[in-house]
Amino acid sequence: MLAIFLLVAAGCESYNEPVLEDIGASRAFSPIELKAIVRNQTNVELNWTVKNDVDHYVVEFSADDTEFKTIYKTVKVAPTELPVTIPLEG
Repeated sequence: MLAIFLLVAAGCESYNEPVLEDIGASRAFSPIELKAIVRNQTNVELNWTVKNDVDHYVVEFSADDTEFKTIYKTVKVAPTELPVTIPLEG
């Protein structure tokens, strides 16, 4: 048991990459407290916590869920438009 602990501890010491404080992005990548409610079979209502310094959000929808390569709908949403109901293809 002691040998396993020493092996794990020695393995952790070799990882000393610096923490990235800034990745160079000028925007947030996901909203805070996102809520999605399906209102009927083709409409979804979206709402999230807005940031004070944001003038609009870009909401993108993809048909291939896991890879998100094909964007089939893009909607620009102002903070004053929330909650927003977006019709999807049915």
